[in-house]
Amino acid sequence: MKPTFNKTEIDDNELFEMGIYYIKQKALQENFQIIQYQEPPFVPQYILEKNNETFFLYIKVKRSPYELNDIFSNDEIQGYVWSCQKRNVKLLLAGIVFSNGTDSKKPIYKEDKIEIDFTGILNMFE
Repeated sequence: MKPTFNKTEIDDNELFEMGIYYIKQKALQENFQIIQYQEPPFVPQYILEKNNETFFLYIKVKRSPYELNDIFSNDEIQGYVWSCQKRNVKLLLAGIVFSNGTDSKKPIYKEDKIEIDFTGILNMFE
């Protein structure tokens, strides 16, 4: 008789939280200091500081199929750029796509390898 293994499904909220955690760790590794933040269930937004400059970090976490450059719409980026310029803050964007989550009807399991495409943290003013 074959042993059966119970797999634990990861829901979209857990994927989202994993993505937020991953990006926060990446920001800290890149020597950003988190000054203020708003986390789920609200839209995740962070105010960071590095080298005496202030940054607004906007994050999106998606399931595939998304091209990395399709995560953020042009209008969305322009709106944030305008808002940041008005406040004299630089805009950072970070996006994660879970590439083995292409079909939201097919679950991703905690026991599976989770495939991440990561844009990095993009400075929109460089």
